[in-house]
This record gives sequence, structure tokens and C-alpha cells, in this order.
Amino acid sequence: MGRMRRLLVWYYLLSKRLMKKYSFFLLLCAVPILVLAMKTVSRQESGMLTILLCQEDKEDKLSSKIVSDLVENRGVLRYILGSSIEEAYEIVREGKADAAWIFKEQMQDRLDTYTADNLSEEPLISIVEREDNVPLQLSREKLYGALYSYISYSLYQNFIRNDLMKGIEITEEELERDYRATDVEGSLFRFAFVNPTESTEEAEELNYLTAPLRGMLALIVILCGIASTMYYLQDEEMGIISWLPAAKRQLFIYGYQVTAMLYAGTAVLLALYFSGIFMTWKKELLLMGGYILMSAGFCNLLRRLCRTLKRMGACIPFLMMGMFVLCPVFFAIRGFRLIQYLLPPFYYLSGVHNAAFFYGMIFYCAAAYFIDVLLCKIMDR
Repeated sequence: MGRMRRLLVWYYLLSKRLMKKYSFFLLLCAVPILVLAMKTVSRQESGMLTILLCQEDKEDKLSSKIVSDLVENRGVLRYILGSSIEEAYEIVREGKADAAWIFKEQMQDRLDTYTADNLSEEPLISIVEREDNVPLQLSREKLYGALYSYISYSLYQNFIRNDLMKGIEITEEELERDYRATDVEGSLFRFAFVNPTESTEEAEELNYLTAPLRGMLALIVILCGIASTMYYLQDEEMGIISWLPAAKRQLFIYGYQVTAMLYAGTAVLLALYFSGIFMTWKKELLLMGGYILMSAGFCNLLRRLCRTLKRMGACIPFLMMGMFVLCPVFFAIRGFRLIQYLLPPFYYLSGVHNAAFFYGMIFYCAAAYFIDVLLCKIMDR
């Protein structure tokens, strides 16, 4: 009972010490600010690319239906509507849109002519771009997908009437009925995680703008751990902890780090809960607990490598940028596995949908603390 009381007193004193640091308080404030900013942006009209849709004839049924299909199933593309061809060119020229897709008039007649005669050079759609790059090339795949069903029906219709049943009268209703008889219900693809028991419903509905939120919040947690390590070095240089026996300073630094990251971790868990990307409390607590212990070991080894406050401060920009790029915050990079296995955020973010990484977190903690104790004994000698 007395030991527990002493631990609580130490926790209170360390918390009080941290809260007097304005930089630490600002780091904690960054969590709700980041969540609010991401949620606000995700509610607005947004997309990786902005595509302007323009019809030469707004009364054309086929082009109107294609435009409607694109707008209703926008995904990562943001569509805006243009009133004229001149306006479409001007908007792309000014950079207000990445591309303009101009749908020709009498599109159904043009499509039927194209599918009946492969030598036809009459374009169905004109695409206006300032430059050609990979995202724009991928966006055109979306356009081909929107056109596919209409092109396939036109090919089917021409083949039935002109080749298979040439000279025999067949109604449009019969053609439509036989064509729709081959429709496949449901999706050709099924989205699943490595863990088969995990639901994918929330992941499928997740906005791509809020998807990196967990990764950015995880970086704030480890940044708090690094900041607390620097506070310790600062206090050590000022002689504030000179009264503490050298044998107990090892536990003191861990207490400093874990206390700081507990506050950051709690703020992150609440942020994840209110942002709608929270999983179960059991899984979130296990992941965050393991992540904090990993980060404490990582920060302490970093302290031993840098040894001084200035060196550690100089490492922070490079370290945070490296974790931002190499850990799956936005993209999963597979070319630097050896370096990724040294970074705590990599295990935390990978463990969200793959339980195998949780065991990797346990091994990482054991290895980090063993190396730290070993280095401590060598330095004492």
C-alpha cells in the first residue's frame, strides 16, 4: 500500500512538472486541434483531383446520365460542372480544375457509330489538361469505367442486329431483357483484413482525408515522449535532480517519459473515439499501452545515443520526418523494412488490423529494455 502511495505521489509530481512546460501543453493541444481540422476538411467538398464536366448539349440523354453517374459516385475525385466549352478551357488554364471532360453532342449516335465501325475517328469525349501525370492517367480509368456499360451494350446491340439476327426484327425491350439477364448481383470484390474476425464496414466508409489521422496522432505521442526526455536532460544539466541517487535515475527517466505519453495517449484515444475511427476499448488500450512502453524504450535509447540536449534537439526534425515517411501514416512503404522495424509507430499502425504486430511490440519492448539495462551497466563500469 505504501509503495502504491509513493508511485501516485511521484506521478502527481511528475505531472505537475510537465504541466509547467508550455511546450508540452501545446503538444497536447495539438491533438484536438488536428482532429477538428481534419473533421472540418472532410465535411467539405474535396478530392485528390478536381475534374470539370461539360456537355456540348445539356439535353443529350446519354451524356447527362454519364455525368449524373460520375457525380453520384465521386470517390476520391471532385467533380464540378461547367456551362460552356470556353469556360472549361479557361478554368483548366487558370488551375481551378486539373482536367475538363467535354462530352460531345448526339453522344448515343456517336457511340453506336464507333462500336459498329472500329475505324471511326469521331471522339466521344474531349479531355483538356495542362499536363499529363500519373493521377490524371488514373482518373481516366474512372472515366472508362463510367463509359463501359454503355459501350458494351452498344456493341451487343450492333452485333445482335447486324450479325447474329441480320434481317430479323427485334425490339429494344427484347434486347434490353436479354442483356440484363446476364447481370451479376453484388460486387466482384470483397474487402477483408488479415484478421478475418474484424469488421470492414467502418473501414469501407472511412473518408480518405481522415484515414491518416491515427498515424499523425501516433507521431504526437512519441513526440511527447521525446520532449519529456529532453526535459529530463534539461533538468539534469541544471542540477535539479542531482539529489536523486544514480541507481534510481533510470526508473525516474522512464517515469518522466511514461507520464508524458500517458497524457498524450489518453488525449489520442479520446480523439479517435470522437472522430469515428475508434475500434474496441480492449484493442485500443492494448495497442496504446504497448505503443507507450515501446516509445519509452526507444526514447531512452535515443537519449543514450545523443547524450546531450543539443544533439537530441537536432535529431528531432529528421527523426519525425523519417517516421512520417517510413511508417504507414499515408502510404505503406515496403522497401525499408529493417529501418521500419526500429520505429515504434510502425508496429502501432500496422497492428491496428494485423494482430501479429502486437507480438512484435512485446518483443520490441523486451529487446529495447534489455539493451538499455546492458548499456547502463557498461557505462557505470
